[in-house]
This record gives sequence, C-alpha cells and structure tokens, in this order.
Amino acid sequence: ADFEICKACIDGGFSSVMIDGSRFSFEENVEVTKKVVEYAHERGVSVEAELGKLAGEEEKKQQETVASENKDLVERFKKTLGDKVKDVVVSTRLVDSPSCVISDASRMMTMQMRRLLEASGQKLPDEKYTLELNPTHKLVQKAFAQTDKAMMGIRDYIEKHNNISEYTIAARLKEEFALTGAMSLSFKSIVAINENSALPHYSRNSKRIKLNDGDLILIDCGAYYENGLATDITRVFVKGEPNELQKTVYTTVLKAFLNAYKNDAKTGYELDSIAHSFLDDKIEGFSMGHGLGHGIGINVHEAPPSLNGSDIAKQDFQDGMCYTIEPGLYNPQYFGVRLENSCYRKDGKNYSFAKMGYEGKLINYDLLTEQEKEWLKDFEIL
Repeated sequence: ADFEICKACIDGGFSSVMIDGSRFSFEENVEVTKKVVEYAHERGVSVEAELGKLAGEEEKKQQETVASENKDLVERFKKTLGDKVKDVVVSTRLVDSPSCVISDASRMMTMQMRRLLEASGQKLPDEKYTLELNPTHKLVQKAFAQTDKAMMGIRDYIEKHNNISEYTIAARLKEEFALTGAMSLSFKSIVAINENSALPHYSRNSKRIKLNDGDLILIDCGAYYENGLATDITRVFVKGEPNELQKTVYTTVLKAFLNAYKNDAKTGYELDSIAHSFLDDKIEGFSMGHGLGHGIGINVHEAPPSLNGSDIAKQDFQDGMCYTIEPGLYNPQYFGVRLENSCYRKDGKNYSFAKMGYEGKLINYDLLTEQEKEWLKDFEIL
C-alpha cells in the first residue's frame, strides 16, 4: 500500500512485483497500483495485483457472492488501468487470517521489502513493524505436515527401488510434493548421494550417480502451499544397512540438533555456538562450514533471525520468529549429514514445525546421553 516500498523493490532488482490491496480502499488501491504499474513498465518489470476479501465466519457462507463482487472489481481495474495490465485474475479463495506477515494495524511490509528500503538509503516509516505468526493456524501447520508427507513418500520410494539416480529421485520428489497439494517448490531440491552430500549447496542432481546398497543420501527440499509460506526440511537416509562411520556422523549431528533445539538461548549466535560445541573436532576429517540456520517465511531465506557466528546473529529472538535449525558434518572424501527442522519461537522456546522422524538404523544410542534420548521422544523414530 506504499508506492515507495514497491518502487524500492523494483529498483532492487525484483523481476516481478505483486500488489496486495486488501487492506485499503478501492480508490487507494487503483491510485497506488496505477503508479506502480507505470513505474514498473518503464523498467520492464511485470506487475500482478491480488483482489480478495479476508473471510470471516459469515463470509465463508457467501463465497459465490464474494466471487461475484471480485469480478466486478476486476472489470473496474481493467477499465481504470487499461492496456498497462496484461491480465487480472480473480481468486475466490477465502482465508481465516494472514499466515505470516510483517504488519502494524494498517500496513503490511515483508522483511525483504524492509531490507531493500534500508539498502536504498530511503527513510523507513516511523511505525514499528512486528512479525505476526499464529503457529497453530491450520494452514501453516498443514503446509509443514504436507511437506513431511512428501519426504516420507520419497523415503518409501527409495526403500522400494534400486539403482535409481539423483535426477530420478528429485523428479519423483517433485511429484510427491504435487500429490500433497504444493503449488511449487520453494527452491530446487538437493538430492545428493555419498560424496555429493558433503557439498552443502549441491544442486546438480546427476543422472549418472545412482543409489545402491550401503549408499547414504541427503535430501534438502521444500515447497509453497496455499498459505504462501515456504517450507524447508533436510533428512538423510541410507540404502540398506549403514556402516559404523555413517551411524557415528549421523548420531553426532543429531546430538547437535537436540542440544540446540532444546536450549532456550536468546540469540542465534548462542545456538550456533552450542551446536558447534557438539560438532567441531569430534570426528576426524568432518566439519561444518556453514551457520546453524536461517530465517524462513514468505521467502525460504529471510532475516531476522540469523543463526550463525556473525554479529547480526546476536539480535534477540522474538516470539513468532520462524527459522531453521540445521547442523551438519561434511567430509568430501566420504559424505555429509545435515538434519534440518523449520522451527518457530513461542514463550522463549523453540518449537518444530517438522514432525518427520529420524532414521533409527542410523542412530547409535550408545553415543546419546539419557537426556538426549528423552528429548528424542518428541520425534518419531523410523
């Protein structure tokens, strides 16, 4: 609802801009949209405008009426904006409330827009923006539950098939997400076998490299569902029976996750340090060269918060913040293990969106303390 914010996004290099006009009047909507469309078209940027109503209990019973009203608005938009707009699409989907927004009482701004304003040197509005997230909201929980289902689906596929390539597994994973109702992937899935799993940002998904008995595979994936939030999860599986090194590395990473996840540290900097204390110099040749996690929301990578060893990660967590906890250990001569859960902050504690369990055959329980075994009961053992 602010031309300067939209202008900053266009100038910041976004290839498209979407205007959500649900929080202000039609006249204001048209005025701002027209300015943004003209500015964007001069710079070759496409623009979308979403028209809809926030649904209350009574409105849910009147979906056909709402759809009809929206169609009228579409015609008014087309008439007002003319050939500047390629098309206007009506959505009749009604929602209970926004799932994850940056807002005050009257304006909405994503974190990425805020960062663009700061980077462009423009003066920020005086209002204080806070993250509003209801972790029990059915649409948010459903997105992560569906992501768990997709991951379980690909695990079952791997168990039942032999000599399948990274490429084939990635293609099947995309199908699994589609079956759970995903609108798109939130990033290109990482499907990495053996040595490839030691590359944290590997994304080739080779047609040549295939999974056979004794091989370890790392899968990092996520999707967008109806509510517009990105999901993100990483799990590691083994085909057949694991060797002792695979079990030791997996269990060590699991220990790091549990101890970070169950700690009430106030900053991502502290959590990163805790995880490293369980990983650094523990297994010869294996190390973690990345931060413990990142913020997650409308974009799969957002800030705040940050979970790493930098000064920016010393910012305190706030209730409602969403982020990943993803410790890992990697050795390019062997393999890598990363275990990632998307989490949220509530009452000063970490809670996991992901419910997907851990591989029982990869866990060496002799390496876990009694407390860690107790913590592990929060998750299913597969």
